[in-house]
This record gives sequence, structure tokens and C-alpha cells, in this order.
Amino acid sequence: MSFICKSAHTAEKRYECKQCGKSFSQAGTLRRHERVHTGEKPFECKQCGKCFSVAGNLRIHERVHTGEKPYECKQCGKCFSIEGNLRIHERVHTGEKPYECKQCGKCFSQSEDLRRHERVHTGQKPYECKQCGKCFSRAGNLKSHVTVHTGEKPYECKQCGKCFRVVRTLRSHERVHTGEKPFECKQCGKCFSEAGTLRRHERVHTGQKPYECKQCGKCFSRAGDLKSHVTVHTGEKPHECKQCGKCFSVVGTLRSHERVHTGEKPFECKQCGKCFSVAGNLRIHERVHTGEKPYECKQCGKCFSVAGNLRIHKRVHTGEKPYECKQCGKCFRHLNAIRTHERVHTKGKKYECKQCGKCFTKCGKLKKHLRFHTGQKPYECKQCGKRFSEAGNLRKHERNHSGEKPYKCKQCGKCFKHSSHLRIHERVHTGVKPFRCKQCGKCFRHSNTLSIHGRVHTGEKPYECKHCGKCFSESGKLRKHERVHTGEKPYECKQCGKCFNDTANLGKHEQVHTRKKPYDCKQCGKCFSQAANLKTHERVHTGEKPFECKQCGKCFSQAPHLRHHKRVHTREKPYECKQCGKFFSRSGGLRKHERVHTGEKPYECKECGKCFSEAGSLRGHERVHTGERPYECEQCGKWFRLPTALRIHKRVHSGEKPFECKQCGKCFSQSSYLRIHERVHTGKKPYECKQCGKCFNQSGLLKRHERIHTGEKPYECEQCGKWFRLSTALRIHKRVHTGEKPFECKQCGKCFIQAGQLKSHEKIHTVEKPNDSDKLRVVPIFSQGETQARVKFTPREKGETRSTSQMSFPCKECGKCFSEAGHLRSHERVHTEEKTYECKHCDKCFSGTGHLIEHERVHTGEKPYECKQCGKCFSVAGNLTRHKKVHTVEKPYQCKQCDKCFSDTGHLRRHEHLHSGGKPYKCKQCEKCFSQVASLRSHERVHTGEKPYECTICGKWFGQRGNLRIHERVHTGEKPYECKQCSKCFSEAGRLKRHERIHTGEKPYQCKQCDKCFSQVSSLRRHERVHTGEKPYECNHCHKCFSEPGHLRRHERIHTEEKPYKCKHCDKCFCQLESLRSHERVHTGEKPYECKQCGKCFTHVSNLRTHERAHSGKKPYKCKHCCNCYSKPSRKPNFHERVHSGEKPYECKQCCKYFSQTGGLRIHERVHTGEKPGFVNSSGHNLMKNGHLKEHERVHTGEKPYECEQCNKCFYQAGNLRRHLRVHSGEKPYKCKQCDKCFTAAGNLRRHESVHTEEKPYKCKQCDKCFSHVCSQRRHKKVHNMEKPYKCKQCDKCFSQAGDLRRHERVHTGVKPYECKQCDKCFRQVGSLRSHERVHTGEKPYKCKQCDKCFTRVSILRRHERVHTGEKPYECKQCDKCFSQAGDLKRHERVHNGEKPYKCKQCEKCFNHVASLSSHERVHTGEKPYECKQCGKCFSQVSNLRTHERVHTGEKPYECKQCDRCFREVKELRRHERVHTGEKPYECKECGKCFTRLSNLRAHERVHTGEKPYECKKCEKCFRQVATLRNHERIHTGEKPYECKECGKCFTRVSTLRTHERVHTGEKPVRM
Repeated sequence: MSFICKSAHTAEKRYECKQCGKSFSQAGTLRRHERVHTGEKPFECKQCGKCFSVAGNLRIHERVHTGEKPYECKQCGKCFSIEGNLRIHERVHTGEKPYECKQCGKCFSQSEDLRRHERVHTGQKPYECKQCGKCFSRAGNLKSHVTVHTGEKPYECKQCGKCFRVVRTLRSHERVHTGEKPFECKQCGKCFSEAGTLRRHERVHTGQKPYECKQCGKCFSRAGDLKSHVTVHTGEKPHECKQCGKCFSVVGTLRSHERVHTGEKPFECKQCGKCFSVAGNLRIHERVHTGEKPYECKQCGKCFSVAGNLRIHKRVHTGEKPYECKQCGKCFRHLNAIRTHERVHTKGKKYECKQCGKCFTKCGKLKKHLRFHTGQKPYECKQCGKRFSEAGNLRKHERNHSGEKPYKCKQCGKCFKHSSHLRIHERVHTGVKPFRCKQCGKCFRHSNTLSIHGRVHTGEKPYECKHCGKCFSESGKLRKHERVHTGEKPYECKQCGKCFNDTANLGKHEQVHTRKKPYDCKQCGKCFSQAANLKTHERVHTGEKPFECKQCGKCFSQAPHLRHHKRVHTREKPYECKQCGKFFSRSGGLRKHERVHTGEKPYECKECGKCFSEAGSLRGHERVHTGERPYECEQCGKWFRLPTALRIHKRVHSGEKPFECKQCGKCFSQSSYLRIHERVHTGKKPYECKQCGKCFNQSGLLKRHERIHTGEKPYECEQCGKWFRLSTALRIHKRVHTGEKPFECKQCGKCFIQAGQLKSHEKIHTVEKPNDSDKLRVVPIFSQGETQARVKFTPREKGETRSTSQMSFPCKECGKCFSEAGHLRSHERVHTEEKTYECKHCDKCFSGTGHLIEHERVHTGEKPYECKQCGKCFSVAGNLTRHKKVHTVEKPYQCKQCDKCFSDTGHLRRHEHLHSGGKPYKCKQCEKCFSQVASLRSHERVHTGEKPYECTICGKWFGQRGNLRIHERVHTGEKPYECKQCSKCFSEAGRLKRHERIHTGEKPYQCKQCDKCFSQVSSLRRHERVHTGEKPYECNHCHKCFSEPGHLRRHERIHTEEKPYKCKHCDKCFCQLESLRSHERVHTGEKPYECKQCGKCFTHVSNLRTHERAHSGKKPYKCKHCCNCYSKPSRKPNFHERVHSGEKPYECKQCCKYFSQTGGLRIHERVHTGEKPGFVNSSGHNLMKNGHLKEHERVHTGEKPYECEQCNKCFYQAGNLRRHLRVHSGEKPYKCKQCDKCFTAAGNLRRHESVHTEEKPYKCKQCDKCFSHVCSQRRHKKVHNMEKPYKCKQCDKCFSQAGDLRRHERVHTGVKPYECKQCDKCFRQVGSLRSHERVHTGEKPYKCKQCDKCFTRVSILRRHERVHTGEKPYECKQCDKCFSQAGDLKRHERVHNGEKPYKCKQCEKCFNHVASLSSHERVHTGEKPYECKQCGKCFSQVSNLRTHERVHTGEKPYECKQCDRCFREVKELRRHERVHTGEKPYECKECGKCFTRLSNLRAHERVHTGEKPYECKKCEKCFRQVATLRNHERIHTGEKPYECKECGKCFTRVSTLRTHERVHTGEKPVRM
């Protein structure tokens, strides 16, 4: 055996590389390896000069030049230049994938593919870009990336010329042209144009997410998504837009963004033609057509068309809310939801309606609002065609058809369509009737029922019938009544289709189908559906006829029969047709007649569904289906179904035309033909459209017209399926398919489909623009796809004259010319002011029929002109033409002075007035001029008094449409103009502007005499009267004069005792509107006046001004005698001045005693009268004032009328509430002069001042202890006498102080009234809230004097000081162990007594510490409230967060004193110290073996118990320790995570790796 073979068998490697130490078994292999270090490449290609380090590589390379491919595939005949490539190719046929990933089990056909895949798990990126330093896992990706810097795109598409950096991108692009999708998903059959797209799609089915973020552990199904996600942590955005400079983290996002500038939308939907700038948006859009929803929720099975929607939906199950508001800490599932929520803090409403100015926080709400202006209702019911403006309303409506009732009552199982109906129904079971009538005390379940009931007392009937004037108390009754006039029958029987005007009648009718007849005749067994019918039937058996005619003595069994009989004698015909005035004796005859007007046809043919107004007509029609023709013509033998048809037919043989027109003598064979003809002479049009009032002389014309309102289109095009209202319109439409254009222009040869288009076209050749006709000529312009030309006016060439035919119809007054006589007649009405066409709805007149037709669409709401691009509809064709220019961006009309362009000539003319200053529209009465005709029309209504715009709710009229819109907001309550600072809303923009001056302080109106400024001009005028002394308003009763009319009106109410302003909440009345507004703020809690310095709000502006003086210290009201100043003008200066002047203006009439105040006088007068108005209360106490009495009585009644709006706490006195409110507002108005400390109450300040004086005047008599406050002395006394007068009613625990009892009661009630404004956390005690607030502010006011460490609480400081002193005052009585804190002692005592008082409500696990319970509860809730600010990782305990933060900071605060080793956690330090001390505190009870760790003890105990809790899922082998299980699992997975850094060899265990490393180091293990 040779040496080489021997070394191969013995695996000896005696040839070592001196540079890297790598060993080889052969010298040749070593030489080839050394060329890696030296870079030597001795083998050169003679053709291209490329060099190689190995001769075999050169031979393979030469085949590139020769084209030699010696290795052929036997199956498909494909040839390869390298044998290895052939082997790899053969695996395509065999499906062999020998290279398996040990981590995820994925298999590959090539080792290179496996190595590239393994980099996904390791994150290795060995290929680095030299320019930007970016790294890649593949060399090809690096090459492609380099072209980003060079800009090179060498691969060009032959079809469209587009260039690409990578060839595979070109191949994928070519499939866009070919439509090829060769990669098919085996599970769902979907095809893709790229293999990578298929792989990504397959992960949708498998749920695989192989790409994991190393920082936060989040997994992704795509590598690109991972790359994009990594930039969230790094903040890198390397791709910059060259046009706007915006940066992006992903190049694809940049490309999509660039299309915003270019407007390119390369991705087009093949079905509807809609284009998109992003391919992903196209794919999502295509699912609208296919209905595909590939993303399914595994928990509930709901499917979604977009993956993002599925992710958002999953948060419903997981409860995840990843988006947190930084201001209030509130969390949301959606990004849009948090954006909308953040506008609550910023008060931003960036979506504004351009028509009415109303603002919204969401774009979707603005879109919904715009539908009120446009009338758009995009959501259509597929069953009945009814349309809705919102999708939610459509869903509710669809339940009427489907019968779905998703809301079920839990008690009785009854179902409802709406949740509100269910809530009202539940009150039937609970008996709750929350709405009570104040007059009679009757209670109701629904507020509407109470409102209707209230009209019983008031007699109000607010709902009036517009037809007959009858009034009703309920809107429902009015609706039922109106159906009598309209003939509407909205309740349809589902079985036979018959309609009824009331649900009760429908219920009776349905018994016909169900054949439910609960009323049974006892004699013959016949059943009836109604009791009244049974009574009538019983008279057949008894022979009773109780109704007798007094004139002829005839008797009847039913009262209606008698009433009908009486009309034979009286000849009464009480039933009148309201439309034509005809009378009938029976209601049945009237009903038949009314069907002529209403068109009602209740008799339906069961075979074809055709309906008839009479039963006889139905019988005649049924002969069409049966073929029966019983009536025969004797002359020709022809048969007829009806006798009338036979009579008319006989006139064909006889030539008889018996019906002659009296005016022109023309004869007709049928009376119907004559009637239609006579209408030509009389002008009568008896067939009126009920919806718009238009009349016709033939019923056929009315039917065609009614299709405009109903939308019916009975004529269908067979080729494209389009429907039409008229057969003529269908014939014209068919020419679109056939290409037929029968109408040809004789001058230019152009052809048209319709004659009207030809006529309009011919005017281009003959008609000229009348204005500036000497300068302009008409040029027709045809665009692609248009059948009608647009007109362009161009300058006339020199010498070019006008044709006289173009001026065939000139106006005699102004000389304007027209091409048609009809146009001239319409124009002449402008001069004559003739308006012959009157609107029947509003009596408005118009000069032309076209204007009238356009106006009538205002009433009908018809908008026949639809934009094909966006679907918007218009009532006027001109508006549609102008609207189309929005899409085409066409502005053909240009201003000659400033070159500004306009889409409409009217806009151009109005714009030209700006340059010329012209106001061509002059008022004939006052000669005022206007630049726009609309402004003139609005002005003329001032003279005429015309008010054409009516409020539909209250009937008030207005001269301008804008004033009507503002007025309508009074009814709707809409206030679209919102103040951005205080969010107050206004119905008018002007009021908002005036209100904003309160915040800005702007006062633009200045008094010329004293320079005082005002925010409103009316305030300035009132102020000027102060200087002039003018008081023009005089009271008729007492002749007192006033400077303002409002003051006079308020004064007159003193005489009339009128109080017109009533509060809606409590019915209290006021004589001034301002008093009412101030009072209403008591109910609403509104405080619109805010202090800019401290943010405190007030209900009155005067209170705000007084409060502002607290900050400024200003006291403008000064006493003249003692120079004492006051901040308020009303009370104290007046009362105080009477001290100096001695003035006592209020005199007692009995004893002539004087008083300085009216209140003192009233109290004094009770001495004479002996009156004690409620002063003696239930306990016998006499109170001096009425206010004291009320406050005292609340002690007995328990009434606490003053409630805190923030925490709902109630108080006896208003002063207590004011002091309490300072807890929420943080206001502390009382300041200590010595230390600047502030307090919320004056008493607290006084007690604090005794700290500085060190005065303690209150002494305990038993122990001589002194106190600075009397309340502290009282509390102290209870310590001596052991008095605990305050007892808890629930647990009988006693307390010495009432405050301690109140705090204790919150443990039972769970009330936590003190809420943190930042995170909404609540606390039982205000001290706990203050301590918690320091967590947000970071304030630590208590400082340790020894180590300068600061703390948020004084108790924590005291505990900390014991660390320095070593004091442990709390001793355990059982084991004598001492503790520095009382809480630690209590917890320690539970170790002895085994007490675990804190129990988990979900799993009933018990704990000896409340913190342990709180931490445990987060296991159930999954709550992790403590988030790392650096990496976003969340923790359930704050201690875990602190430990984790040390990973980022590298902090290791716990140091071993013996070896100086540092640790992040104290438990790690304690475990480490046992290495030095040798301590092993955990002892096995069976064998006595000791361990340093508790986990080691538990693992050891399993040796005794034999327990092996960790089981392998593959082979079911069990293990004692989880680490042993992990090592075992690697046998199945083949995973070897421990790699040798020297030689790259991998191992399954770290111990094996350490043993192996000794081979390289030469270390010999120590043997014991």
C-alpha cells in the first residue's frame, strides 16, 4: 500500500499550512491551498487571459469558448459543460433533494442552495458592498446591488424597451407581456409568474415564517419584510427620492413613491380597466372581482382578502393592542384608530367640507358627510333597489328581506333586528320604566312613548297632514293617514304579493294563507279568522235580521247592507273621488274607480303575473293562456275573447265609424280614438304624473314618463345587456354595435347616429359666437371617441368677413344674433321680462321650458346626467360638461391680462371684472352696481321682499340660500365651526370669529375718545354712548332710559314679571338669556372660560377676571379712607366703605334700627315677627341662618347635593366641593410666606405656619404631649382611652378616626376615587396618588443624607436609612429573626403560620403577598405593562424590566467582595457567593445531600421519586431535566449548535465541544 493510500485510511494529515495551521493529507492539496494565501493563479486561458489556481477549473472554463457540453441528460437531452451541473439537473427529474437544513428540515437539490439557506438562520452576510458597506448573503445579490450605485441596467425588454439591472427581473417582466404564470400552487391552484412569489404564497397555507428579527424576535414570511422591519430598529433610510428628497428604508417603496411624481400607474386591472401604481394594490383589487379571500383566521374561520386585515382581526382574539397613545397611555388595535384618537389631544380636525365648512377627524366621516350635499347613496339593496348613504344602514335594511334577527333576548329567546330594540325589550323582563311623566307619574320604557304621552296632557298634535289639514299626536298615525291620500301600501304579503297600508290589515290577511281560523261556529263547524265575522255568520242559523229600513220595512242581517239600502231612498252618493270629483253610492265602486287614477291592479294572473284593476278583465285575460275564444264573427269566422272586441271588429266589415269629432268632423271606429283626438282641440291632458305633476294626453306617454321616476328600463340590448326606457333609445343604441350612422352632414361628410347630433353639428358650419363676432370665428374641434364637436373661437384673419346666413335671426333691441328662431324668442323674453312657464310646486316662473325643466329637478331630485368616469350625477347638462373638465383638467378660456385659465366662460367673465373694476349689473331701483348677476339677484330681493328659500321644518322663508342653511342648523343642531382651542362649536363662521377673539385677545374696534378697544363693533357702539350720555331707549311704565335695547327689554320684565327663557333640564325660568345660559352650565358642566396661567376653567367671564387677579395680585378696587384694596367690585368695597362712612341705609320700620346690609336687616326683622322659618330642625337645634339650616338638615337626610364631575364624589357643602376640586386641578391658592409652600385650604396653611413658629398650644393632660392643632390633640386622646368610635359595618373593624374608616371602607367597595391623569390608574388614598405621580414626573423629594440617594416617599427613605444604621426593629416572636420593615415581618410570619390570604380568582391559587398575586394574575391576562424603551420588549414585572435594561446599559451593580466579579441580578450574586462560602442551603430530605440552587435540589429529588416530567415528542423517551431533553432532541433533528471556532466542526453538547477544543489547545483535562 502506498503512503498516500495509507494516510487516507489512517486519516493522518501530516502536511500543515504555516499561515493558517490547516492540515492536509496530500502535498498537492496543500500546494493548491497555499495559493489561497498567495493569490497565485498559474493556469491562464489563452483566449481571454483569465487565470485560475487549479488546472481543472481552467479546463471547465475553456468549454465556455469552445461551446463544448460533453455531459448529456438521458431523460431530456439537455447538455452541460460540467458534470456537477448534470448531476444537479438530474435531480429535477428524480425530485431528489439530498441537502437538508438541520434547523428547519427544509431540503435542497444543491449544496450551495443549502448554504445560502443556512444564512437565513445564522444571519451571516459575507458579501459586502465597498461603497455603502451593505452586506448580502449571496454574491448575486451583491452584484445586483452594485448596479444601484453605477446606475447600470444592461438587460432590456425587446417589447417595451424597459431596462433592468438583473436578468431574472427581465424574465419576470416579460411574463407581463405574455401573461405566462408557470408556477402553480398545489393546494389552491393559483398561478404565479415567479417562483419566489409562489414560495411566499405557499407560506400563507403553511403559516411558515422563517425570517426572525434578532432584536425583538418577530418573525416574517418574507426576507424583504424582515429587511424592512430591521430598519425600524436601525432607523436607516438609504433610498432617497431625487425630486422631493424624501427617504425610504426599502427601494420598492421608493419606486412606488416616484410614481406619485410621474403619475405612472403601470398595473391595470384586465376586468374593469382600473390602474394602480403598486402591483400589490392591483392584486388586492382583483380579489374584488374573483371574490377570493385567501387569508383565513384559524380560530373563527373568518376569511379576508388582505393579509393586513387578517393580522388586525387576530388581535380581536389575542386582545393585543400594539399602538399606545403617548399622552394618555390608551392602547388600540389599529394604527388608524390611534391616529384618530391622537386628534382628541391635539383637537385636530383636518378634514373639512368645502361646501359647509364642517370639519371632521376622519376622512371616512367627511366622505359620509359629503353624501348629504351630493345626495349620493352608493349602497344599494340588491333585492328592492333601495339606496343608502351608509353601509351600516344598508345592512340593517337587508335584515328586512332576509328576516335575520341577530340580537337575541337571553330570557325569552325573542330575536330582534337592531340592538336598540333588544335593549328596549329587555325592560319588559326587568320591569324598568326609566321615563316618568311629571304630571301624572306614569312610567314608560321608551323616551318616545313618554313624549307621545305628554301630548295627552298638553293636547299638542304637532303632525299635520298637508293634504287635508288633519292633525295627529304621533308621527306614525300621520304616516298611516297619509297613505289614504297617496294610496301607498308598503306592507306586502310575501305569499301572494298583496299590499296593505297597515300592519294590522296585513296580519288579518295572512290568516287567509295560514288558514288559521280560531273562531268556530258551534252549529255548523265553520271557522272564521275574526270574531266579528263569526257573529255575522251566526245570524244565518238564527235567521236574525236586526237592521230594519224605516221607510220600506226591509230587514238586513248586517249594518253595512242597511246603509247601502238607505241610499236607494235618499239617492245619496257619499263616496267622492278626490281627483276628478265623481260620486259613488258604495265604497267598492269608488275603489274600482280610484284604480283608474292610482293605476292599482290588484287582480293578478297566476301564469304570467300580469295585473288588472277588475276581476272581469282578469277573466278575459285568462283566455289568452287557455286559448278560449267564445265570441265568433259571423261574416269572416274570426273568434274573439271579449264581446267588445267582436263589436269593434264588425265595424271593419260594415265600415262604420260612429264616433265623430264635433269640431273638425273627423270620424273614428272606436270611442277611445275619438277621446284621444278631442284632446288635440281641448288641450286636455288627463294623465298626470303623481311624482312631478307633468300631464299627458295619452296613457302610453304617461307610462313612458313614469319610467324616469321608477328607473324602469324594460328594453334590453341583446349584445351588451344594457337596458333602456324607450324602444327608440334601444334602436339608436344598437347602432353603436352595428356601426350604422345614417345621418350624414352634407358639407363635411361626417356621419352621426342620431338626427339631433347632426342638427347640432350643422350649426358649427352656420353659427357664430355673437359676442365679439367681428373678431372671432368658429372652428369645430373633434376629439377621439366624440360624436359632437367642441367649439373653439379663434381670431378672424384679415379680410375675412362674416356670412350673412349666420345672422339670420337678429334681436331688434340689442342686435344679438341667433341661428334659430326659438333661441331668439327665448332671448327676447330677457328684454320683455316675460316668464310664461310656471313651476307647479313653488309657483316660480321661467322664460324658457328648459329652465323650467331644470328647475323642476330641484323638487324631484332627478339628476339624469351622469359622469362616466366617477359616476357623479347632475341635474343640468352644462354642469356635467363643466364637471368633465375636472377629469381632463381642460381650461380653454384664458384671461388676456394675466394669462390665468378657466374651465368656464362665466368664471372668465367674473375674473375679468377684477382687472376692469367693472360692475355691469345695476339695480334699477337704487342704482347700486354689482360685479356678478347672482349678487344682483340677491340684492333685488331686498326691494321686492322675495324670500324664495323655505325651511321645510318650520316654514320660515329666507332671501338667500346661505341664510337658509344657517337657519336649518337651528333644527339639526349642527355646529360645523369649531374653536380649535376650546372645541366649542358654532353654527356660523362669524360667531366663531368673534369667539376666537376671547382666546387671542384681539380687539380690532377702538374708541376714538378713550382708545379703549373692543372685540365686536356692537360693543364699541354701546361704549360710545358712555361718552355721549345718550340713552335712546325709554321704558313706557316708569320712563327710565337705557343706552341699549337689551337693557330696556330686561327692565320691562320687572313690570311684566315675564320670564321667557326656560331651562330644558329643570323647567326653571329666567328673565334674561344670559342668566339661562349661565344656569344651563350647571347641568352641562361647561366652563368655557379658561385661565391661561393655571388652566382652571370658569362658567362666567367675570369669575375668570376675578381669578386672574389671584395670579397678578391686582386689586383695582381701593378704599379711599384706609387705602385697603380689593379684587372684587361688588361686595367688599361697598360693605367696607360703610365702615368708614357709618352708612347704614337699611332701616327697620318697627324699631328704626339701621343696618349696612340687607341680609342683616332681614334677620333682625324676625326678632319682631317671631318668625323662625325652618330654623328649628329635627334635632331641636336653632340655626341663625337659612343656609345653616339647609346644611344641617343634610346630616339627617344624608343628602349630598354637590357632586364632583371628575370622580363623582359628593359633599354636603359647596365649600367642601370647591376644596375637593383643587385635588384634581392641583390649585393651591394659599401660600406660606416663609417657605413658599402652597396649600389648597386656608386651614391647612394656618396649621403649617405653626411649624415655623414651633408653637404647640394644645397639651394632653395625661401625658403632657403638646400639639400644634386641636384636631391632632383630639386624635391623640383616643390613644389613652382606647376609643375607636368609627366602626366598619361590613367587617366590624373599629377606627379612632373617621378618615381611617372612610379609607378602610374603600377596601370593601373597591372605590378608588383618586385617578392619575397620565395613565388613568386609580388609588384609594390621595397620598398614594401623589406618590404615584412622582413615577411620571420623576420627582424624588426625599434625600438620604449619607449617600444622597433620593426617594419618592418618606417611608421608603426611612426604610433605606436602616440600611446605613443596620437597625432592624421588627422581630419575629417564633424564630427571633429581625427585619427592617414591618411588611417584611408580616410576610415572614406567614412562613410559620402558612397563611396565604391573597387568592387568585381564576385558578384559586393562594399567595402570601399581594405583589405575588398581582404578578400571577398577569399570567392569565397576558398583561405586560412594563415596556423597554430601547427594544420595545414588554415584561409583566417592573423588576424584570430593570434587570433587562441592564442588558442595554451593560450595568452590573452587584459586586462580589471577594473576587470583584459583577452581576446584573442580586440572586446571581447570592448564588456566586456560595462558591466562596461553600454554602449549600438546599438539602435533600431523603439522602441529606446539599445543593447551592433550589433548581438543582428539585432535579435531584427526581432521582428518589423516579419522576421524569420532560418527554420527547418523537420517541416518547422521558428525562429528569429539560437540558437533557434538549440534548436528546438534537439526535432527531441532527442539530449541532456548538461549533468549533478553529476547524468549524459542530457538536450537539457544549461539553463535547470543550473536550474537542482541547485537541487544538493541547490541554489535558485534570483527573480527580
